[in-house]
Amino acid sequence: MGISEATVTLTVLRVHMKEVSEIYAGEFSENSVSFEHCTFIFHKMDYGELDHTRLLEAKGIAHDINWEAGDDHQGGTSCLRFNAQGEKDYVEHTDGLNKISVDFLLEHINEPDKLIEEIKRFASKRIPLSWDDQVANGQLYRMKQLLLTT
Repeated sequence: MGISEATVTLTVLRVHMKEVSEIYAGEFSENSVSFEHCTFIFHKMDYGELDHTRLLEAKGIAHDINWEAGDDHQGGTSCLRFNAQGEKDYVEHTDGLNKISVDFLLEHINEPDKLIEEIKRFASKRIPLSWDDQVANGQLYRMKQLLLTT
């Protein structure tokens, strides 16, 4: 069995483009820039895994990572954001694995309150925080981490 390779995209706020370009110098194949975001594309990544994600977190850089399915792994998405209290909020889902059970739905079909509660709980685990205020929230996260380690 060989290595399962996939294309990975990393999206960050445009304000972090230079810093992320330096972190991943020589590793990304191409990048694109929009008004608010910059996307880096990495080809032939082993199992769709991207290095240096802990460094991005440590620097308070909010990001999305999307990876394609490979021979031995499923595709998916991970999102790192920081809330207004300077705490990290991490959401990850893998294609095909994060679904509400049909058995659960059928079992509670006559209990709409339970169904609504489960759908809300499920949705809250999958929806990342907005990109709004991520620079300030990320700086607060970084400052809190520095204070905790000194």
